[in-house]
Amino acid sequence: MGWATAPDQSDALGRGEAARATRAAGLLTAAGVLTGIVNLAFNALVARTGGTSAYGAISVLLSVGTIAGFLGIGTSYAVAQWASHSRRPVASLLPAAVRSTAPWLALGVILALVCVPASDFLHLSSPGLFLMADLLFVVTILGAAPGGLLIGVRRFSILASFSVLAAIVRMTLGATLTHGSPVAGSMLASLLPPAAIGVMSAAIVLRSTAVNHGLAVSSPAESERQEPEHGRYVFGQGLIGALLAAGLWGLWSMPLVLARHELTGVASGDFAAAQVLTSGILFLVTPCITAFFPSVVSHPERRVILTGLGVISAVAILSAVGVAVVGPTLMGRVYGSHFEASAGVFIPLGASAVCVSVASYLAWVARATTRHLAVLAACVGVGLIIEFMVGSAVHGDLAIAAQPALAVGLAGLLASGWIMVTNISTRARRDRSTETHRLLR
Repeated sequence: MGWATAPDQSDALGRGEAARATRAAGLLTAAGVLTGIVNLAFNALVARTGGTSAYGAISVLLSVGTIAGFLGIGTSYAVAQWASHSRRPVASLLPAAVRSTAPWLALGVILALVCVPASDFLHLSSPGLFLMADLLFVVTILGAAPGGLLIGVRRFSILASFSVLAAIVRMTLGATLTHGSPVAGSMLASLLPPAAIGVMSAAIVLRSTAVNHGLAVSSPAESERQEPEHGRYVFGQGLIGALLAAGLWGLWSMPLVLARHELTGVASGDFAAAQVLTSGILFLVTPCITAFFPSVVSHPERRVILTGLGVISAVAILSAVGVAVVGPTLMGRVYGSHFEASAGVFIPLGASAVCVSVASYLAWVARATTRHLAVLAACVGVGLIIEFMVGSAVHGDLAIAAQPALAVGLAGLLASGWIMVTNISTRARRDRSTETHRLLR
């Protein structure tokens, strides 16, 4: 009887976690849709105000903040995993969480030192514009610490509210600041909301007495192992996760940088507008990953992992089909008649976005279970090298520039990811069976 009970209880827990994560994914995805609509309106405003050439510059500068966001995800998820196992009040974890951002803050200093050559490479009118992008980088990284604690204690409603609020404030500021100087105004409108959200998130964490009631550790000894002093755990694991996130986003954003360098100002603006529309797929998928991550940490069951994979794949594929169908028309109507891109651009961009979305989820599954990280990192690195080599050989053709070598690099990544999911599920079931057998003897 004992042999039948434990697996049944485990399956029930897996179903409960999958349902709980799916509901959270629905909430965060709804917030993501609203945020995406407002951000699309912001991009349309900027494009219409500044024109194609200015919009190409703005998109590249904002991608620095986006990269910071993906680096911050590594820190946030490490902090979330730490908070989910900790038996201390969440407020007491904030100082160590902030210290874990130190390597990325150092990177921000390096970016400031190279602002002049970077501005020349990107054909910017002033190094000050790149410095604003660097400041956005720093603010985004710092906000990852309190944000991760909110994820760890599953305060998804707060995260959803802040996401929508930041987008609305950004749009409001953009309508005011972009008329005189579209590039500088756009950067300032993009900088102030995350700074304010970071401060408010930290204030909520400091006032909170929550420990975490959704996840549990198996023993006090494991709690001590998961909660070392001075945030060493957060620092190391955040670094690994951030590098994976940065590599995956690099696969997506590298064509944008190459297009800005290789194409004319107008052509790079057209490409940037098409990629911004398609990037909405990634931003819709990210909340789903956030919702499933704590569940995978606490219950690395096949049911939980595959439910998350199915939800994320469905959202990404449906979004990609929608972008391919309406993208060319929507681009002209939203950004203006002087922006144009064919379906031949949106189809490969959509396919690439689906691959990056699925790969991102598998990366965080590996991160949550701390297995197969080396294989994953190697696949991302190979993909980046291949994409850079192919992209560097492309000159002046927008349609070809929109077709990066993501499929080549991500094929191995997705294959290893599927093997990873299978191995994790098999290993988890075997460990539970061994433990059950040991207790029954």
